[in-house]
Amino acid sequence: MKMKIIHFYPNSNGISFLRGFRKHLTETYDSNYKYINKSEDLYKELNIRENHTDIVVFTAHGDRNYIIGDKIKGQETRLTIDSLEFLRNSFVFAFSCSTGDLGKELCRKHNTISYLGFNDIIDLVVDTREKSFNEEFSKILKQIYNEALKKSFDEFLQNNYSVDQFAKLISLNLKRAYVTILSMNCEELCKRYNVNLGRASNFKFIKKLHSDLLTTIDSVRSRIIVHGEGKFIPWSFIGDDVIKLRLIEKKLENTEYAPENEYYRFFLLTLINYKLGNQSKAVKYFQEASRLFPEYEPLRNFSFSHEEIERDNVS
Repeated sequence: MKMKIIHFYPNSNGISFLRGFRKHLTETYDSNYKYINKSEDLYKELNIRENHTDIVVFTAHGDRNYIIGDKIKGQETRLTIDSLEFLRNSFVFAFSCSTGDLGKELCRKHNTISYLGFNDIIDLVVDTREKSFNEEFSKILKQIYNEALKKSFDEFLQNNYSVDQFAKLISLNLKRAYVTILSMNCEELCKRYNVNLGRASNFKFIKKLHSDLLTTIDSVRSRIIVHGEGKFIPWSFIGDDVIKLRLIEKKLENTEYAPENEYYRFFLLTLINYKLGNQSKAVKYFQEASRLFPEYEPLRNFSFSHEEIERDNVS
């Protein structure tokens, strides 16, 4: 029993450039990954996994009070706070405009573990007075954004980073991409971003690219926001490296979390001590997690014997 990466990506105008991100998730995470483009299908999937912890990714348009879904009979559906109640117990990453307030309410009202999103519009159009450069600038920016999401998502899971660190990674990888562009010559810029050589050789184009692209990237970076538990990590991507396991254990033991999320902390400590071979500690934390959330499905990954549990109770 593992976490799923549930990806909601409706067929909406203006977000087709994120197909590259979807393709990457499909190829990289395979059996863990589920792509959904219909709101009703999303509701059904979340409903049946109510007692699981998953990673739910939104690449869709958004607003302060809702995420925009697919169109039904010409009318767009709106995924509101009430219709997203089954996001409880999960990590939610919304690469959608202005959904920060929605994320805050999801964590407060529905006990979503962590929410990463944006607190304002993320218009991926470079703000420049040179309107003739708009098409090339927009193409470059959208590719940078795609690549930053792919790289950050992989590093986040592979290195067992926290959600706070994931937010910093996205920001850092956006900035790194800009620094890389600064070092590129005309031929490299053409090859990497499919820019016309004549345009890339234009001094004014390069000058405006360097200045205006930085302004837009910094604007996007400043709008990344995290709500809920920023220190938690997705459980099923935790490996067996002893040093890393002990570091995670220490952080979990020395960080305060909201009382309603203690079940997940105890579950993580169960998993880590089980991997470390600390059976008695694993049983102790398992009992704590079970007491707080007996229906929690990931607990079924462990099958401690009655004798082990009784022995811990006696000690």
